[in-house]
Amino acid sequence: PFLGPCEFVTELLSSLRHPNYPTSNAGIEMLLKASTSEWRKVLYQSVGAPPDASNIEIAPVLNLALGRPNNQFGILVGADDAEDYLIEFPSDPLDYEDGTCWLESRLRHKDNDTLLAVLGWSLRRRSKDDAWLVHSIDWQDFRESFRPGIGREEWERICG
Repeated sequence: PFLGPCEFVTELLSSLRHPNYPTSNAGIEMLLKASTSEWRKVLYQSVGAPPDASNIEIAPVLNLALGRPNNQFGILVGADDAEDYLIEFPSDPLDYEDGTCWLESRLRHKDNDTLLAVLGWSLRRRSKDDAWLVHSIDWQDFRESFRPGIGREEWERICG
């Protein structure tokens, strides 16, 4: 059976949190396989990879880039200096009934429930089997060391 949007995001974040289990770069390879071609292109560009490179070639480079010290995205790959988190979905996914979906996930500190980051996920169904794929991720970081974010205003300053 196919995963719903929340289950898909939970499984993907779980795989990313342990990117080298069960094999080296397996979590990153899962992210690349679970991405639309448009999102995969963004990921490739983020590490300066040519568009004709393979996922297997890019996975170790992306894994190193995400896990480098003092990187806000290190939380996703369980970097040594990253906080341990719990995933929360504050609302139901918004399924547009056209093969696309949007949902929000929140990463909260495992020990003290502090809001660490909010991720807005745009998902698309894969045409051959209707499985969800990542089409884009909007990232908003609430940790002091990463505020206000690159080119962003804080949501709480705007909305609250």
